[in-house]
Amino acid sequence: MVESLSAAAEHCQDPLAQGRTHFLAGNIALAMSQLSRAEEQTGLAVQLARRTDDIVILRQALNDLGLTKQLRGKFQDAIALYNEAITLARRLGHTTGELATTVNTALLHIYAGEPRVAVRICEEVLSGGACQSDEGLAYTYYVLGMANHTLGDHRQAVAWFERCLSLCVATRQHSREAYTRFRLADSLRELRVLDRARAEAARAAELCEEAADHRNHGLALMVLGNTLLDLGEARSACESLTKAHALFLRLDLPEAERTAQLLAAAGHPPVPAPRAATGGTADA
Repeated sequence: MVESLSAAAEHCQDPLAQGRTHFLAGNIALAMSQLSRAEEQTGLAVQLARRTDDIVILRQALNDLGLTKQLRGKFQDAIALYNEAITLARRLGHTTGELATTVNTALLHIYAGEPRVAVRICEEVLSGGACQSDEGLAYTYYVLGMANHTLGDHRQAVAWFERCLSLCVATRQHSREAYTRFRLADSLRELRVLDRARAEAARAAELCEEAADHRNHGLALMVLGNTLLDLGEARSACESLTKAHALFLRLDLPEAERTAQLLAAAGHPPVPAPRAATGGTADA
């Protein structure tokens, strides 16, 4: 469908429509963890939206391109894109968009090794009453859980993840429920609450597989594998880690190296395999 729309926009030489179809293509690629394609398509969308002054799409495209850069470890590029997206959201009066991108910046600070900055941003969001939706609240709770986990305060992380999970279940936020479960499992594992950690990680893996969310499926399997190793179930652990490794290799994600290290440490190094592109990408 997107390809047909893109072809029609190209045929008509309509730069506004072209920008919007590139945005859709990039958004789909990002959801499928095809990061190279997402970066390419969303970058084109940004260029065309600037050219046509399509600021509604430009705001969304800047946010998505920032997220893609963040997932690829290009933090300085990501923060610049997020800041511009926030400025546009304020210009448009798009409060939910501003909130989402602001909390994205908090998540970026976690990945950049600055979890205390992330905590401050999220606390300001909550205290300022900016969260006017269940989705915004759940996301903010989730990032606070991530920040506290990174800081080593695993009890506080569990508390935030449980708040997020309760809200996700109550409001049917299925995607966020899935990855909150494996993040919760990782914090529970640090607290040595291993049986519950295994149950949460296994459920997360099931939900991600059902949704064809390949990147998060791999992450859930990695948490499950680590938990099974802690429980002394080496064979099952290696099965989970091998599946995760295959997913990361197929998507060309850096987590492939981490799972390879875990498998090697467990005495089951993965068989080297060429990385296959998915959906026209070299890399979710």
